[in-house]
Amino acid sequence: MAFNAAAPADSLTLGGSFAGNNTLSGVISGNGGVIMNGAAGNVWLLSGANTYNGATTVMGGTLQAGSDQAFGAPNAVTVNGGTLDLNTYDITITSLAGTGGSVALNGGDLTVNGAASTTYGGSITGNGSLVKRGTGTLTLIGQNNYTGATTINGGTLGLNFAAAGAPANNILSGTSTLNMAGGTLTVTGAGVANSQTFNGLNVTAGNNRITATSGAGGSMTLNLGALTHSGGLMDFTLPASGAITTTNGDGALGWATVNGMDYAQVLAGTITAFTSYANKDDASTWLTGDVVSDAGGAANTAFFNTVTGNVQLGGLKYTAATNSTVTIGGGNTLGVGGTIIVASSVGNASQTITGGTLTGGAGGSPFGVLHNGTGTGTFTIASTIVNNGGATSFIKGGTGKVALTGANTYTGGTTLSGGTLAIASVANAGVASSIGASTADSANLVIESGTLEYTGIGAGTTDRGFTLTNGGPSRTIQVNNSSANLSFGGVVVGSDDASLIKSGAGTLTLANAANIFTGRHDCVGRHPLGQYAGKRRRGERPRRVDCGFHEPRAPEHGRTAIYRRNGQHRSRLHAGNGQWPDRCQ
Repeated sequence: MAFNAAAPADSLTLGGSFAGNNTLSGVISGNGGVIMNGAAGNVWLLSGANTYNGATTVMGGTLQAGSDQAFGAPNAVTVNGGTLDLNTYDITITSLAGTGGSVALNGGDLTVNGAASTTYGGSITGNGSLVKRGTGTLTLIGQNNYTGATTINGGTLGLNFAAAGAPANNILSGTSTLNMAGGTLTVTGAGVANSQTFNGLNVTAGNNRITATSGAGGSMTLNLGALTHSGGLMDFTLPASGAITTTNGDGALGWATVNGMDYAQVLAGTITAFTSYANKDDASTWLTGDVVSDAGGAANTAFFNTVTGNVQLGGLKYTAATNSTVTIGGGNTLGVGGTIIVASSVGNASQTITGGTLTGGAGGSPFGVLHNGTGTGTFTIASTIVNNGGATSFIKGGTGKVALTGANTYTGGTTLSGGTLAIASVANAGVASSIGASTADSANLVIESGTLEYTGIGAGTTDRGFTLTNGGPSRTIQVNNSSANLSFGGVVVGSDDASLIKSGAGTLTLANAANIFTGRHDCVGRHPLGQYAGKRRRGERPRRVDCGFHEPRAPEHGRTAIYRRNGQHRSRLHAGNGQWPDRCQ
């Protein structure tokens, strides 16, 4: 059946006063939604590959999935009573809201991927997992006992113990493993002793944050279990009363911070802010094993002078609001285990590390910069970043700007998790460049969130590809100079409908016909996007190109989207034969 395309939207109400099973096998399409309002035991199975674009609402009875598109093309879901049953199917929705009822996973995984902020007061049950993507917030206040993992790849998952009817402990099952790859978990307490337990935390990618807040007169204890880190960054906000705990042994966590200001450490099973810094403004005094900060030296004095010899620091933290230059002596290597922290207190100051070679921890552990500044300053690495006993990778996190200007030879990947990463050069696989000398594999350049800024002049051509993931609000490639043409010949892989914005006066070319990118790509203003070649997945709608203030006209024959400015044709995106050539200017 098809809903009327005209407004207002139609709705289909299913239900019945009897207990029994019913099946609707046809395709439901068009501008409308589905309402389930049956008696207890009244079940409706939707088995079609439905494409309707209205909300799905469950008020009573059971609405059961009979396909992975049972509930439309993903839509908002509200459950106020009854049951939404995934029935082994993996279902994606844009939001979950409601005051009661249940979502029964029953062998399926539920993915919430949208920009809305909603609260669900019912329960998620059964054998399956919950995945949070997109930029929105999903707040849970009921007691949920699903047995699978909890994964946050974007936006915020909130557990609000202060809400009416919330349990005192474990809004989520204590047997659920928490996986984080570019999202936020907030745990909010009431005026009593609250706790939430997870069966381990895996941090795999992106900028991540865990915030635990105790209620007035109460406490909040978040038990994370064993911590595992394979990529990405984590920032903890600790409760005023209570703790965030782990089963890990004592020691600093080079990939994690507390309040974006200090390294996180494990002390007697509790995550706390690291305090045992070596306060040495003079880089010539740095020694292997030091975790160095400029906060305790002369008032507002930034790091200065030259690193002599080979030094492997445990960490390096910038706080001073004055410009800083550290030079690594010729032939020498400075290693920094984990992440360099640039605190928000630096304001508009800029920092530079130059000369010699720079690397991460031993064994090729990830190396990066967490720049939490909001000012105009830039953290510049002009030294050559190299491997350290294994393939070192580089990650940029935080809101600030980091520039890589050297001919870097590290062979691990490069990940942008937030803010701006400025690069001066690109090169083919295995050749030194600002983004290292990795292979052309798309996984070796990942844009999770933020802006990849190309500052080179003239042609910047590489046979490498890159991957887009939905780890934040937007992903931008900026080509600054009008004479520059940044060209990626490798495969562009997009996941989670991650969008791409092109900005700057130069040209961006995505030249590989094997590109697999399901998200939207935009170009801001009149700047050229260049050539885009790629494949469309089966059943995928034509991609949208948004050039500044262009307003799209309906696609012609489902294959070409035309955009206009001031009534004049300006750009075209054509999907003929699976190819996607376009130019936005």
